[in-house]
Amino acid sequence: MKFETVKTFILIILIGTSLLLTFALWTYQPNNKPLNSDELVNEVNIGGMEERRNTMVQPNAIVFHYYDEYYGFEDPASQHELFSEMQSWEMDSFEVDEADSDRTPEDYEVELLFPEDIPMEMVTLIFSTGENSEDMPSWSFNRMYVTFDQSSQVLEVTIPSIDERSEARAVITNNDHYNELFSHLTTQGELAELLVINEAENPVYFPKEIDPLTRHSLSVIHTSADMLVNALFSRPSIVSRTGSPNMNSGGVYFTDGFRELTVDPGDTAMEFFNPAASEYPRMGMAQLMRTSIQHVNDHMGWTGEYNLQEMDQARNQITYQMYYEGYPVFNNFQMTNIVQEWRDQSSLYRYERPLFRLNNSIGTEEMEILSGEGLYNFLLDEEESDYNLEDITDIRIGYDLTYHDPDLNDYVTLEPSWFMEYNNSWQKIQFKTNDDSPIQGGS
Repeated sequence: MKFETVKTFILIILIGTSLLLTFALWTYQPNNKPLNSDELVNEVNIGGMEERRNTMVQPNAIVFHYYDEYYGFEDPASQHELFSEMQSWEMDSFEVDEADSDRTPEDYEVELLFPEDIPMEMVTLIFSTGENSEDMPSWSFNRMYVTFDQSSQVLEVTIPSIDERSEARAVITNNDHYNELFSHLTTQGELAELLVINEAENPVYFPKEIDPLTRHSLSVIHTSADMLVNALFSRPSIVSRTGSPNMNSGGVYFTDGFRELTVDPGDTAMEFFNPAASEYPRMGMAQLMRTSIQHVNDHMGWTGEYNLQEMDQARNQITYQMYYEGYPVFNNFQMTNIVQEWRDQSSLYRYERPLFRLNNSIGTEEMEILSGEGLYNFLLDEEESDYNLEDITDIRIGYDLTYHDPDLNDYVTLEPSWFMEYNNSWQKIQFKTNDDSPIQGGS
């Protein structure tokens, strides 16, 4: 074959290949989708952080029993630090059995009280047990005890079931952990004396003496409701908006014709509602907590410190409480709770949350509140108090949040006060003046 023929053949092949590539480029349609497509909804970031179940479960109180006296941490940060350490302590010889009906309080013991009934399968997430969650019993607990075996220098852990018919037991054999906990109990350096009501049935502990506390004024950073639209609606592009976030307006309303998101006047809180299903199975509490935390993680929605407060299994509802410097934060207008209600683990039915996060301090003021001893005497005085002791299930110092909007220069104040869980709901304790008119739970 002549050289010129070979060159002609190669040239024909190159031209043909070029034509094929050109045709492919002309006819190619990339599978791109708009930025707000369903697949990218989870990439929304509203400026918060991610959390895990073991960090969201914190005890309301760690109570040190010293003979017939009770002590707890003066500073909630110290309690948080100790509990974080205890979560890493290795529990050995884990076993579940019938409860010891003859159990009596030890002279030295530590009691941990939790705000909600915790399913036993979550013990393996909260503590280091070396056990498989599938091997855990189905019952729940809301307190646990740590006692001291002084002869062998080990800690004995007892977790009683809610109905007190069963209990889990384990030991912590590390001497350093034993010495640390025993030192807290015997030296009482960071501890303050506690008072107790309803001791026989459902003990409620609170500090006897209260040092002056701080009233905080804080600037806030707003969370854009539009970002939540992208996170909560399956097709954000068809969502319509009406209204204005101005304090004098009726708020903002978003809908896709089916789901709806309502922002309150002032742009401080929102509620999402998705009437997707009317019938639903009950979710296990561990599953409910896992699903809700992951959903908030998906849009970086933990915009501050939040802890588990309540789970309602009948409604698949879970509530997380805002905290500041270790104290719970309360508000009458649902500005300090993240609440979710699920129809199943993939269908969010309702979602409430604040649309702001606490930012920099713009002022502080020292103030005093009524001592725990004064509160104790008030509650026991039937002429002064309108509360039934049997209906009180918890008492705590917390912050009462007030939102201010002077000329849109938004800020909040956090005022320390006494709060109680009364008839299954939290409220500020109302004291009386000499003319019988109620006053708030502060000074």
